[in-house]
Amino acid sequence: MALDLMTFILPFLFVLAIVYGALELASVFKNKKVIAIIAIVVAFFSVSNAAVVATIIAAMPWAALLFIILFFIKFVLSMFKPGQGGRDYDLLVIILGLLAIFMLSHGTQLIQDWLPGGFPVSEENFILIIGIVIIIAIFLTAYKSSKG
Repeated sequence: MALDLMTFILPFLFVLAIVYGALELASVFKNKKVIAIIAIVVAFFSVSNAAVVATIIAAMPWAALLFIILFFIKFVLSMFKPGQGGRDYDLLVIILGLLAIFMLSHGTQLIQDWLPGGFPVSEENFILIIGIVIIIAIFLTAYKSSKG
């Protein structure tokens, strides 16, 4: 059952969501039923080819990571838009604090995995720079929060 889920249902839903979203965004068709039918047909055609399924399965973790990062960026940027009660600096301080805790616990491994080999700054110094930037951002947002 788990194999069927990975090889059919997940790629099908992934392609369905991408095609439906692209057609909806492009506004090619005004009728949502037509968009749904086209998305379903394209999704069925895509999962009928083993090479396409293998490519989708290989790309899904990276696509999920991209969507999570984009969601997080959009979420953080939405805090800087003034709304009814103004900007929510308290939430930003909490997010920066959680980011600091995450970097403290997993930062060295992330930097070792993602930092290029010939990078001019060492791993420890790079983590120190990130930590200093996060701490300055925490103090800045706390200062702005206290001003009103």
